[in-house]
Amino acid sequence: MDSSENVEKVSAALVAALADARNVALDAVNPHFRSRYASLPAMLDAVRPILAKHGLAAVQLAVSEPDGRVGVETILLHASGQYLASRILVMPTKGDPQGAGSALTYCRRYALAATLGIAGDEDDDGNAASRKPTQRPAAPAEQRQPQPPATRPQNGVISEAQGKRLWALAGERARAVPGVDRTEIVRDVLARRGIAHTNEVPRDAYERICAEVEKWEPPVGDDGPPRTDEEVF
Repeated sequence: MDSSENVEKVSAALVAALADARNVALDAVNPHFRSRYASLPAMLDAVRPILAKHGLAAVQLAVSEPDGRVGVETILLHASGQYLASRILVMPTKGDPQGAGSALTYCRRYALAATLGIAGDEDDDGNAASRKPTQRPAAPAEQRQPQPPATRPQNGVISEAQGKRLWALAGERARAVPGVDRTEIVRDVLARRGIAHTNEVPRDAYERICAEVEKWEPPVGDDGPPRTDEEVF
């Protein structure tokens, strides 16, 4: 993180702006994972008026490293000239202009959300308007109980304790990657192996999967990363 020599004005303005900020409705869909997320245009439309109200602007500059990583430097600039700045870099999944562009969009969304303490959120009003009368609202994530498959292999898969360790490792990695939760990490690692749930992880692949979770980097795609609250174990 970088900052101007003095930050009292930009800090005060940021505190006031955060009091007005709200989470952004999920307006886009990742077709690969069938999950919804808040697009960059939606986030910019939501935060720009709030920042301007308090004399702030979020400036995002493209940056890169010799190892191929690309990303953005997000500068929270105050009218006084004081600023706060930080960087986020990722490795594009494709080494072409489209891959770099997707990586930059991904970084801009996550850096902006982390800087302003916001996240994508369900559009409750829109959901209520479109919900069928017979459809019951989903329970909050903390109240939902994971449902095991109807048939679960008795041999060759990891134990419940091993599954909990896998989630713990993902939680540690999530704390090191801005704007990411542990569920996203686990789902991404398992999806690469064609595994739907942690209770389907083969024992002989368990340690390798744990290692991948510990070294996980955000996947970059045109539609953004998957986000979900569902997990097993």
